[in-house]
Amino acid sequence: MRIYAVADIHGRSHRFDMIRRRLTNLNADLLVVAGDVAGRFSAHRSMEQLSRMPVPVLAVRGNSDNHRMEQAVFHRENVSWLHLNRMNVEDLVFSGISGTFLLPFDSRLCLAEQRLVAGVSNQFEGVSVLVAHPPPRGVLDRVFGRWHAGSAGLRHIVTHNRIPLLICGHLHEMPGVARLGETLVVNCSIGGKGQGALIQYEPGMPPKVEMLPA
Repeated sequence: MRIYAVADIHGRSHRFDMIRRRLTNLNADLLVVAGDVAGRFSAHRSMEQLSRMPVPVLAVRGNSDNHRMEQAVFHRENVSWLHLNRMNVEDLVFSGISGTFLLPFDSRLCLAEQRLVAGVSNQFEGVSVLVAHPPPRGVLDRVFGRWHAGSAGLRHIVTHNRIPLLICGHLHEMPGVARLGETLVVNCSIGGKGQGALIQYEPGMPPKVEMLPA
């Protein structure tokens, strides 16, 4: 399977246009969006843009995305929200967690991260691909090249469940690929100079990642 992964679109039309071109040029089978789909006032327009993508879309919300966007999915057949859901696509199991807060240099999946993580950690057993907006604590998560701004709770979920692939974003200056134990972490942010990541992933095989420069 060829997965095109992006994050941090922030509702900008030229980024949606770029994504559409990339999907065609890369011959991708699936689009994964790791949060911050919309801008502050562009939720409806952003959902319309996603629904017109030429391949199925799996997404989670980021800190700039209104919770009502998930309710709108029922009117967009091409878009599925992964928050605490599981989807099987060509024998790969996808799941996700929406949301993050910057307080001030420690991203939280929600205002009560510890409670959330305690309640859902075991839910991700057997997941092939986890999609979240922030990176895990200590991995591709430095702000201004100095302070860690990843989620400690997400790090626990990933390591506890030995998830093979984590797709994230949030930190525009840190697109790239890194390892966290057995997990390949891909920060696919397009909020800066990057244009996302092409991930080739087949069941039973390790994922292969190509970061796409601007």
